[in-house]
Amino acid sequence: MISNKKSFIMKNLPYPFFLLLLIICTCNSFAQQPKAYNAPDGIYIFLDNTLASNYHVDIERSPAGQNNYVKAGTMAAPSTQQQLINRINQFASYFSDQGTYTQQDIDTLWVYLQHHTSLDSAFPVNYPLMFVAAGNAFYDTVAEKNTAYTYKVSYYRNGKLTGTKTTNQITYPKPARLPKPVLHDSHAGKYRTYLEWSMPADQMLNSFAVYRRQNLAGEFEKIQPLKGFYTRKDSLFLVVNDTLVKPAFVYEYYITPLDLVGNPSLNKSDITQAATFTQDLIPVLNNFYATATGSHQVTLHWKFSNPSMVRSIELYRSPEYDSGYIRVAALQPMDTVYTDNMPVANENFYYYIILQGITGKSFPGAKIAGLSENLNKPDPPEEVAARSVKNGVKIFWLYEDPVVKGYYVYRDNGRGDSLLQVSGLITPADRLMSFTDSSKSLSGSESYRYAVEA
Repeated sequence: MISNKKSFIMKNLPYPFFLLLLIICTCNSFAQQPKAYNAPDGIYIFLDNTLASNYHVDIERSPAGQNNYVKAGTMAAPSTQQQLINRINQFASYFSDQGTYTQQDIDTLWVYLQHHTSLDSAFPVNYPLMFVAAGNAFYDTVAEKNTAYTYKVSYYRNGKLTGTKTTNQITYPKPARLPKPVLHDSHAGKYRTYLEWSMPADQMLNSFAVYRRQNLAGEFEKIQPLKGFYTRKDSLFLVVNDTLVKPAFVYEYYITPLDLVGNPSLNKSDITQAATFTQDLIPVLNNFYATATGSHQVTLHWKFSNPSMVRSIELYRSPEYDSGYIRVAALQPMDTVYTDNMPVANENFYYYIILQGITGKSFPGAKIAGLSENLNKPDPPEEVAARSVKNGVKIFWLYEDPVVKGYYVYRDNGRGDSLLQVSGLITPADRLMSFTDSSKSLSGSESYRYAVEA
């Protein structure tokens, strides 16, 4: 009855592949009868597997150790199908995570009760609710929280007392301690998300609650998606198939295992994400280009599809095409322009953009080059001086402006003639720059004027 296949149709209730697990739970967990269990909203007393069709059971409650019993209720098998329906309706909200009875399920259970003497082979649409509806369990929702109780169970057949038993001591509420589910698989389409968690099998595990929130905001809410179970080797897999999702949304999920009577486990799963968007919804960067807009400035422009799917924009720059990129800006999704103040003018720098998607995934764009212009005249050299040297004149000046590409040296013949260039481009090397004019046209009997241009 246990399937090893992942592909199956799931309802929001245990399926036959889970039936064997439930039967194992019954045999192991209810060896002592009757037995009291703490539950989320009261105390659940399991009475017996035998259907009480010709007897009834009185349940009395007493604070533990006081022997001061008062009647809490009477249970027997339902005498009509309407009585069965009334019990299911009365207690369904207490066990909503374990499964939902349809009218067909109720009809099936009623027919079963008419032809059997125990619940051993009844199909458990909702395990704890089925026993209460059949009269084989009592749910005490009047007992006070955090108070220890014992229960006395008296059996009557044809109006005569046939036996009395006392339960274990019990207090509620108390969380379950089931193994922690670990995410095993997750994928999403435009209109559904599918998630699997794995965990060791535990005889007290009966179901699990699913919590979800959308677009990374607000509180998590309990939902009722399609869910189910399957086993593989020694692991149990909890499956959620959420078809109540919208396209282009990011959803977060976690699950909480529930024990036989619905107590949530302290060990809930970690939060996991699933995004309902397909390849056509992934943001694509386009129209990415750069223009020089000022001294040491490059303005970058871009556009991209689906801005709603972007959380932030990160801009990176490097002097090399293949390496050395640093982040220079973190921008908002609605931004389409950024002006970068470049450290050096008249040099190529390379840029690319990363779109940070709302799912945490990143989408890098293409790399482009940006070249700024130096629209300001560089400052003239400072502390220019000259002195005679053997076979020429040596000119000195200070290099102060880091954006200067180089210098030219000019000379006239000392008689007010025009300045003539006497050097090629002299690139900066040290703070104290120099050039020696050793032209053979120089004469020791003449005076010369020099100028240095940045």
